[in-house]
Amino acid sequence: MPNLFVIKSADCDPRKCTAERLIKNKILKIVKNVPKNSVILDPKAPMAFSKEDSSSIDEYGLCVIDCSWKKLSSFAKININVKRRCLPFLVPINPINYGKPGKLSTAEALTAALYIIGKKDLAEKIINMFKWGPHFIPHNRKLLERYAKAKNSCEIITAQKEILGENSVKILNS
Repeated sequence: MPNLFVIKSADCDPRKCTAERLIKNKILKIVKNVPKNSVILDPKAPMAFSKEDSSSIDEYGLCVIDCSWKKLSSFAKININVKRRCLPFLVPINPINYGKPGKLSTAEALTAALYIIGKKDLAEKIINMFKWGPHFIPHNRKLLERYAKAKNSCEIITAQKEILGENSVKILNS
C-alpha cells in the first residue's frame, strides 16, 4: 500500500469528514507539509493526474488537502515543491456535494486516484468505509475506466474532452 497523507484544516464537521474516518482507520497520515517528491491532489493544479504518477506515488506517497471547498483558495498559497495534480471530471455521490461535478470528498478523491493508477482493490476498500461509498465507483465506472486506460496527463485531458465535449473547461470552471 502506498503512503497516503493528508493536510488537514479544522473547518469541517468531524462527523461528516471522510478524512477523519480514514485517519482513524490508519489509511491516511496527517502531515503539516507535503512530503518531498510525493504527488498532491490539488483541484487548482495545472496538470491532470494520471497513471504516469504511479511510480512517484509508490515511492513517495500521495497527499490530499482536506478542507472546505469554500476555503480551498487559502491552501493555494502553500509552497508545494511536489507534483501537483488535478483529478479529471468525476461526479461525487457524497451527501454534501452530491452531483456537483468535481467537488469530491477526500475519500472520493483518493478512491479515484487509486483506481486510475490501477490500485482498484485499495480504492474499493477506502470508498466502502462509507454508507454511500459503494455507489461512487459504479456511478463513475465508465469515466474511471476511461481515465485508467490513459497513459499520461495529455491522454487524460483528451479523454475528458471527448467525454464532456469541447466545452469541458467551461463546465469545470463554472
